[in-house]
Amino acid sequence: MNSPNTIAWVKYWNMYPLKYEFEKITKKSFNIIEDHPKTINELVRKNKVSSGPCSSICLNHYPNMKNISPHGVCAADHVYSVIAVIQGQEEGIYQHIKKRNLVAKKILEKHNLQNFNERTSAWKELAQYSISNPYKNPPKLVLSADSETSVQLIKILSFLWFGKININEHDQDAWSLKLVIGDKALTHFFSKKRQSNSHTLDLGHQWYELTALPFVYAIWQSTKSKDPRLTEALNEAAIKAELNMRENPDIYFKKLQITEQQAIQLIPYWKKIYYRISTREETSLNLFLDFARFLAQPSSMTNQMSRWQSKKNHLSLRD
Repeated sequence: MNSPNTIAWVKYWNMYPLKYEFEKITKKSFNIIEDHPKTINELVRKNKVSSGPCSSICLNHYPNMKNISPHGVCAADHVYSVIAVIQGQEEGIYQHIKKRNLVAKKILEKHNLQNFNERTSAWKELAQYSISNPYKNPPKLVLSADSETSVQLIKILSFLWFGKININEHDQDAWSLKLVIGDKALTHFFSKKRQSNSHTLDLGHQWYELTALPFVYAIWQSTKSKDPRLTEALNEAAIKAELNMRENPDIYFKKLQITEQQAIQLIPYWKKIYYRISTREETSLNLFLDFARFLAQPSSMTNQMSRWQSKKNHLSLRD
């Protein structure tokens, strides 16, 4: 049985400012266990900790897990730390993705994405278009073992871009999209060794191109009831962290003991990250969760959408 004061925390740079402010506010009265996102999901799901910033997709995968606080990890447009590295090269791939994004955006713009039935209708159109217009030689996906939300995001995007999903379990294919997340992705994105951004797809940017919405990578979850004390502390910490990340990031650099080059990378990165979830984030999260569930259906998915028509929006942070 875990203590209500034992919580999980993702040990990536994107959550360090929030942790710094949270511990100052709570005077370290919470015992914090840090690990990778997938491990955090397991700790919360198995009640090894009372709560934590779990992968957003957990709200689909695990019925016993629920959102308990309107806080998580969000970014509007570029995020830099969730990327697909293109291994091999095929002429026209970038133009193809850009074209598919424009088609998908036009479809989504016709619908009120705050409404479940409208999201269902949008997916039907998107799925029908993608399946009817498959890409002749889609790259295989090389997935990450550290993330659940990012894995689902690249699957959704790949289906919309290519009309199918090919997964490469062995990371040996010359023509593939390799998912990289967290601090490794951030370092790769800004690496001087990389000749240009043309070899990398920022998945946060790709989602924004489709939806004009931010993406919610993680959201605070638990198998237990809400803890007002935790929510209040998270909110106060989020306000301070978001301000300092943009205006005074040096206070965090000193504690992190990072190199000058890493600090240079973190400045634009932290300007993209924020922690408080409101209406636009809710809309985006519901869209992502619905699309993930639709995609998980059998190959006849385009004929099965009616199964969800009567289902209400499944996430409301104000309930």
